[in-house]
Amino acid sequence: MQFHTAMNLDWTEDVIKFLVGYTKTDGEGLWNPFHPIGVMMVAIFVGTGINYWLQQHFILKNQ
Repeated sequence: MQFHTAMNLDWTEDVIKFLVGYTKTDGEGLWNPFHPIGVMMVAIFVGTGINYWLQQHFILKNQ
């Protein structure tokens, strides 16, 4: 993964592989379903917190 000869973007490939659950063990690639499930759970909690804060911040004053 490289856009320019001087750019080293291997870390982005590693992050994406981690997020989708790819793990490298003994030369074989295995898929671990708990990585994407954990990332999704964290994203749901963060999104719920942001949504709650926005709803409380933009509540109508006449209600």
